[in-house]
Amino acid sequence: MKQLFKYLRAWHLLLRLQNLVIIGLVMWVMHAYIVVPNFVNTGLKEIKTDINFIILIISVICIAAAGNSINDYFDVRTDEINRPERVVLNTLLKRRTAIITHLLLSFLGLCLGFWVAYKIHYLRIFGFHLAAVALLWLYSIRLKKIGLVGNLTIALLSSAVLYLPMIYEWGRHGVLFHNAPWMYFFKLTKPVTLFTLFAFLTSFSRELVKDLEDIKGDAHDGAKTFPIYAGVFPSKMLFAFTNLITAVLLSFILYNSVVYGPIPSVGSFMFILFFLFCPVLAISLLVFLAKIPKHYRYLSWSLKCIMLTGLLYAILFM
Repeated sequence: MKQLFKYLRAWHLLLRLQNLVIIGLVMWVMHAYIVVPNFVNTGLKEIKTDINFIILIISVICIAAAGNSINDYFDVRTDEINRPERVVLNTLLKRRTAIITHLLLSFLGLCLGFWVAYKIHYLRIFGFHLAAVALLWLYSIRLKKIGLVGNLTIALLSSAVLYLPMIYEWGRHGVLFHNAPWMYFFKLTKPVTLFTLFAFLTSFSRELVKDLEDIKGDAHDGAKTFPIYAGVFPSKMLFAFTNLITAVLLSFILYNSVVYGPIPSVGSFMFILFFLFCPVLAISLLVFLAKIPKHYRYLSWSLKCIMLTGLLYAILFM
């Protein structure tokens, strides 16, 4: 039983199961609480979550899991330095298991993605699956070692997940909006765009602080991440600057909730102020006090909590 537990834990660490659950939850919340109500408010009578959207979520989870697997395959040496307690390849699992898992899950994700695109008669959505598989592979073998390119790649893919539910519904019902005015499209996409921008900025910040945490192992592996070639202090400055941009975005939402929102928006205002705006400002300052990998790990964990709190805002107030 103890050996079975170790084996299951190894798969959990390889695939990052908790992150896969978050991806599925993010897509479901965006669809149920943002996209569907927004489409209904702009003219559609009723939209129900169908089996094809569930398949879309599964396809994205498969591709994300495949990316996690191939990333560990190429990161064995750096992980043995940065986080040896998490290394499962060449110990509990054979290294070739990761590459086989990557190929199988990528293939499954592509097949499911193509099926969804075919069923809703919107093949463009399949482009995300192709791009995601290609970028995750390139990220693992090359992009993550090139300055900010790797950080931007992961931030872009992470934020694109929030946009997929809207693209899906657009594919199903877009024919109804062909002759709609420009402001109609702006109203339709504005909430999703704000959440996506928030996800992009927080994801980029998190990838940057993870590079600060992993600087020792990355340098040993010959990587040229931003903290390695630019320095620790400039990286902290960039981290703080990115979070200040996030704070400005949140300030814009706070301003709109006061000027244009009804009385019930007080709850929304307080939630954004104390659970999003203040924490973002706090970590912008705390990064300058960080000295050891554990400190950066706390900041990374805090950013993940902020991202999930933003998701909770959609459930409570949208």
